[in-house]
Amino acid sequence: MKYKITIIAALLLIFSSCQIWHIAEENGQKYQVEAETIGEDSLILAMIQPYKTDLDKEMNIVIGKCTQDLDKDKPESLLTNWMTDALQKKTSDYYKKGVDFTVSNYGGIRIPVVAGGDITRGKIFELMPFDNMITVIEMADTTIIKLFEHMAGDNGWPISSNVSYEIKDQKPLNILINGKPIEKGETYTVSVSDYLANGGDKAYFFAEGKKEDLGVLIRDALIEYVTEETEAGREINSKLDGRLKYVE
Repeated sequence: MKYKITIIAALLLIFSSCQIWHIAEENGQKYQVEAETIGEDSLILAMIQPYKTDLDKEMNIVIGKCTQDLDKDKPESLLTNWMTDALQKKTSDYYKKGVDFTVSNYGGIRIPVVAGGDITRGKIFELMPFDNMITVIEMADTTIIKLFEHMAGDNGWPISSNVSYEIKDQKPLNILINGKPIEKGETYTVSVSDYLANGGDKAYFFAEGKKEDLGVLIRDALIEYVTEETEAGREINSKLDGRLKYVE
């Protein structure tokens, strides 16, 4: 179903309207290029409409309820804390070997807020529209330090609650993983997106670790998490716990 939804959404985007580009004026070696917008094709829209109706129904399914507005901000926020904690839980379920912590790049979270109230499948698609997979990486202590230096240099990335650290002048301080400082010679397992695992957002150091793709979309993991919480009679909520701080 997830691939069908993605394909239908792409078709709707492509065919709902389009543009033709043409040279409007030629002047020596310089060209002025203009775009002419083509109106919606009624035949194509008629073809797509049944799929759009099915897609709308799927996206409007309520999978849970949120007790508060979850906003996105730095150094930590209700939304970034909730998302990384949810992914930490689901990665641990899938991986079975234990995961030390979960990290997401800030730009990977695509909406500024999840409003309090009903949570639909469509809202999770808005939050994570890309088909990024969960990847677990085994990282040496020296590479873990590179990760924290990289995150601090970007004023902090979303991180799960089993980690805490401070940022001063875009440098990481007082890093604790599961309540302990980084240990020399220790190997840590980190849950990230395959985008990051493949060096996205200039995180090239991930290539130094041993990677295992879990074959689960981050979006699907979040939908599953919300659904499981709802079935257990729990509403979605989050809190600020000081896992990441700026210091003078």
